[in-house]
Amino acid sequence: MKQNTQPFVLGSFGTGMTITCFTGYESKFLDCKELPAYFKKQLVHQMGTYIAGWLSIAGISSDHPVMQSRSPFSPTHFEKYDCWNRPDLAGCIHIDSRVMTSAAYLPILFPRYPYDNITNALVKYQSLDFARQHPIINFESIKGGESRYKLAAVFTEAQSDPLHVNVVEPLVEETFTAQWQMLSEYSWYRAADVQYGDRLIVLCTCSYSHRNERTVVVARQMRAGESETVSIAKNPEAKSPW
Repeated sequence: MKQNTQPFVLGSFGTGMTITCFTGYESKFLDCKELPAYFKKQLVHQMGTYIAGWLSIAGISSDHPVMQSRSPFSPTHFEKYDCWNRPDLAGCIHIDSRVMTSAAYLPILFPRYPYDNITNALVKYQSLDFARQHPIINFESIKGGESRYKLAAVFTEAQSDPLHVNVVEPLVEETFTAQWQMLSEYSWYRAADVQYGDRLIVLCTCSYSHRNERTVVVARQMRAGESETVSIAKNPEAKSPW
């Protein structure tokens, strides 16, 4: 690469859209899923305060931005806007603006239509082999640093009658325990154990085996000193929402 003070264009996570970025080097179109650390910092600078953090699935993709509206009047703004705040019916990966990224129960919503490796991966968790090969999910909050999560549950739900809760307020122990108990009953797998005090991320995207179906992947933050090994087996008693 040669030094150049002119702006260049960065690619856009597989969507075909672009963002202009200023740097001391010139480059061709780059896929932002594969940005090295120094370009990622530049991208954060360009996209302002809308990035809540970075999400990745081990063995699938590197950092993918998670957006968050800062307006209390439009908490799910990025359901219908892309990462550059342009109208897009598919939306982009985002967090409800009312939810703190440090929350113990963090729902992260995916685009309506899977369009790249990481969004397609959620639906692929319906395969036991895939779940066993990719049990670790990473979320790096802009404010709270990086954390690694173990796969804990995978299930489908009806969009009109969701099983998971888009929680705004912190969950008390009784509510947390009841919520996890229900999710584990519908989970196709028995995976990482969960107890009150654990931090969960809940990844949700549309899937189309049934009308208005959503696939939900729940992962639990790794505890201090814990290995990345996850024993994943089918749950023969899994309930169905259909």
